[in-house]
Amino acid sequence: MTRPFPSDTADAATLVRHVPRNRRDAPSKLRRGGRHCPICLAAFAKNAKRTRRVRCCDACGAHPQPGKACASCGADAIWQAHGQAACQRCAAHGEAHVVIADATPVAVRETTDDPHEAVLG
Repeated sequence: MTRPFPSDTADAATLVRHVPRNRRDAPSKLRRGGRHCPICLAAFAKNAKRTRRVRCCDACGAHPQPGKACASCGADAIWQAHGQAACQRCAAHGEAHVVIADATPVAVRETTDDPHEAVLG
């Protein structure tokens, strides 16, 4: 079986190497991997025992935001810092008002006969 690569060095210089779309250092993979910050793509540090990764970014100050949903996929995997947000599930990132869906409605108040007493519903 012959190899598809040319043996001559002049032909090898003209050969363009294929770059896979699914490469290891693709930004979308880094955002979804859990080892890098979904916002700034900096690597997460390990804790003091070096057994787990820290759940906050030292570079940009991003933290996971439980209770906030992604506008693209609806997942509860949002990270937010300084007006920027990113989803760790679908790798959507950008301005916080674009990435975060309005998933948590404002609590509706049920009123009683007395206007000074309000009960959260």
